[in-house]
Amino acid sequence: MDVESQMKRWQGRTSGSVLAGVLVVIGLLLIIGGSMLVLGWQSRMAALRATAEIRARAAADSGLEKAVYDVNARVQNGLWDDTNLPAESASLPGTEDQYDYTLVGDAAGGLVISANGRYRQTQRTVSAAVELAGIYEYAIYGIDSIELKNGTMVDGFNYDTDEPLLQIATSSTASGHIDMKNGVTIVGDVLVGVGGDPDVVIGEGPGVTIVGNTYSMPVAWNPPIITVPVYLSTSASLGEITNSGTISSSGKYSSIALGAGKVLTIDGEVELYITGNVDLGNDAEIRVVDAAANPNASLTIYLEGNFIGKNGSGFNNLTQDTQKLTLYGLANCTSIGLFAKGAFYGTVYAPCADIELKNAVEVFGAMVGNSFIQKESAGFHFDAKLRKVSVQDFGVRFVVRRWQE
Repeated sequence: MDVESQMKRWQGRTSGSVLAGVLVVIGLLLIIGGSMLVLGWQSRMAALRATAEIRARAAADSGLEKAVYDVNARVQNGLWDDTNLPAESASLPGTEDQYDYTLVGDAAGGLVISANGRYRQTQRTVSAAVELAGIYEYAIYGIDSIELKNGTMVDGFNYDTDEPLLQIATSSTASGHIDMKNGVTIVGDVLVGVGGDPDVVIGEGPGVTIVGNTYSMPVAWNPPIITVPVYLSTSASLGEITNSGTISSSGKYSSIALGAGKVLTIDGEVELYITGNVDLGNDAEIRVVDAAANPNASLTIYLEGNFIGKNGSGFNNLTQDTQKLTLYGLANCTSIGLFAKGAFYGTVYAPCADIELKNAVEVFGAMVGNSFIQKESAGFHFDAKLRKVSVQDFGVRFVVRRWQE
């Protein structure tokens, strides 16, 4: 065979080999490409499923939030009816996402909300147990700050079986706005403002003990300002109270200004609207008679001005029932200073006021203010029965206690 023929045969074999190699490479590329297409399709489908689940879950959460809003709107507007619980089906504006919610239960025993969220064929369900909470949900609530001096003990009494321990709380997230000095003990939980870091907000001196947990509030609470009953706000003023005496009926007064050692005795179911200050001189007191003298004796003060106390002055609630003495600070009440006159049995609700307890005042009850300061070592004993509320009470709202998907 001549050289030319051999070269042609070699070239033929070489061309065949190259063609086979090209076909193999093309086949591999087709396999890889197909696999990538499958993986891409699977990834896309997984992403679509995840998106659908997220949207359905978000719709369910929206339904839950709307349910809580609706039940609270009914309570606040005086329209609550256990036999006609709200329910709703709706679409989220501008989307295909839908939700519906239903409720079972009643105000006294608590409600369970079931909320379903849907996006196309995907559905998610969340549920929550909600209960009524009142203005004394917390033992101490300082909107801006709480300061507890050396040795202060905060504990509780009148707990029901399995009832959670007390809570003290602030709305603040600023550094050190719950300031606990040496040896303070909290037999309960300490809460800081929504999104706050307890390690930043809570300042602890040596020997501080917190028996419960520390965490941020799940939902913000803005304590509302109470409204004076119409019959008091529209009545004629009876002037100023300056001397010792006994009051057995409700009324409107310009101020209370008791000199040293004078005693104002409350012997009846009394509400007082004070348009100015309450000023108690040394050892002066406002006394509520005990149940033996009058089982109906109680005092509620609506205070427009400030509460000014001097050494040894204060309230003397002989009933020792924390619900028989209430001090409401209105919008212009910015300062409440309480001295020791025995133990204080009662409640203070003054969202705009700085509350200051002096001379080791021993408190049984609960307090809400813009700020709270316990100046001396003393005990603060939360009365857990103050948590028991009804839909008719001022400032009540439904809050989520437990949640699950």
